Amino acid sequence: MAFNQDIKAVIPDNSLINTEYLAYWMLSSKYHLMSLVESASHGTGRINTSVLKSIKVSCPTLEEQRSIAKILGNFDRKIDNLRKQNETLEEIARSIFKHWFIDFEFPNADGKPYKSSGGVMVRSELGDIPEDWRVGKLGDIASFNNGKSPPERSEEFDIPIYGSNGIIGKANIANYHNIIIIGRVGSYCGSLYYFLGRCWVTDNAMIGKVRNADNHAFLYFILQKIGLNRLSTGSGQPLLNQTILSSIEWILPQNIHIENFEITVKPFFQKMLLNNNQIQTLTKTRDTLLPKLMSGQLRVEV
Repeated sequence: MAFNQDIKAVIPDNSLINTEYLAYWMLSSKYHLMSLVESASHGTGRINTSVLKSIKVSCPTLEEQRSIAKILGNFDRKIDNLRKQNETLEEIARSIFKHWFIDFEFPNADGKPYKSSGGVMVRSELGDIPEDWRVGKLGDIASFNNGKSPPERSEEFDIPIYGSNGIIGKANIANYHNIIIIGRVGSYCGSLYYFLGRCWVTDNAMIGKVRNADNHAFLYFILQKIGLNRLSTGSGQPLLNQTILSSIEWILPQNIHIENFEITVKPFFQKMLLNNNQIQTLTKTRDTLLPKLMSGQLRVEV
């Protein structure tokens, strides 16, 4: 592994401390470590090596350290497996979207792939498209709205707060659920999330949803395909607005195909929602155990 002078490597003496245990100890002490950061002359923060080396670390026996690291590591491995499962489920849904709406191989009346089974294609300004489909604007089928100023936030709350760059905190109230979140300003302008569950979306982001629908996978995959960051405007920091998104031209199928697609991929997203809920529970439990295990308030059998 290679890194520059802006990163410090902490190399543990494994005769005294377990590597994974030290990583979790540092995670539990992150606010203390951040308080030791000094301002550097080039405008960024830094922690002096001598200060870092002088920090006292609580060290139970190596056997207990390994037990603590194993307990916390089991949580992280379960969380990682659930996230990978979600990535696989989304990729399957994305492949179905491409097959139906990019390759035009959606099921015809006989359940066979439309285009390769001789389905009629007609000319359009965006190329050949299936008969009875049309070129329209995203505003024809979807609405886009800005989020709102964030409410009180606390790590004790459960509802994620989304800004342009993803989750920025937690709230105890929500303004949306099962919604597409679009970063609308700054360096994360055009970032895209499909959050399943209750959340708060701030005014640094927009929400997108298909009109008269509870599921928005069709719109989500369209926005992914477009690549929204290239559409941002502004001479200073990048900016996206509702007008830009609503005016995007796209090949629009008949509503029945959108509805059938949502029915087809709904089980994948339902499983992703269950996984997200489990991730949230596991994360909260791990974060509750972490300081107690590191402080010795909670001991483990060895």
